[in-house]
Amino acid sequence: MEFEFLNRVSFFLQILSLVIWVGGSILISVIITPYSFKAFSKKEDAGNFVGQILERFDYFIIISIFIFLLAILIELVNSARNPILKSQFQIHLILFSIMTLLAAVSRLVIRPLMKNAKKKITLVKIQEEKNPFKRRFSVFHGISYSIFIINIVLGLILIFLNQF
Repeated sequence: MEFEFLNRVSFFLQILSLVIWVGGSILISVIITPYSFKAFSKKEDAGNFVGQILERFDYFIIISIFIFLLAILIELVNSARNPILKSQFQIHLILFSIMTLLAAVSRLVIRPLMKNAKKKITLVKIQEEKNPFKRRFSVFHGISYSIFIINIVLGLILIFLNQF
């Protein structure tokens, strides 16, 4: 009985965590970002607005990580008694660890490089298409966006795996 209850609590916490992270990411990428670029007259203003949303969304990701870690601890206790759960636990832990690592790299490495390149774009007074910092910003933005999409896909896989 206790085993089943803990299993349900772990399942609920994992789904809650992933709904916050993946659901928020999908909302930002599918609704907020495209709408912002239509609503703002300047592309730069829309980019700044979405950037501010992403900065605030990081706090939700941190909350999501802590919720998932709690679920993982519960699952760890439960999986010690059940070999099938142990293999599921390992898969969940690996996927979530990859998501967390990617999010940390994006937040702590890529975004600061993007901000730095963006500042330097305005400082260098040459034609925009010849500005080396614009290219650098585009590369970092592409990496950041790719990480964002990879995390959505990994989160959806985790949600799917939680069904079994």
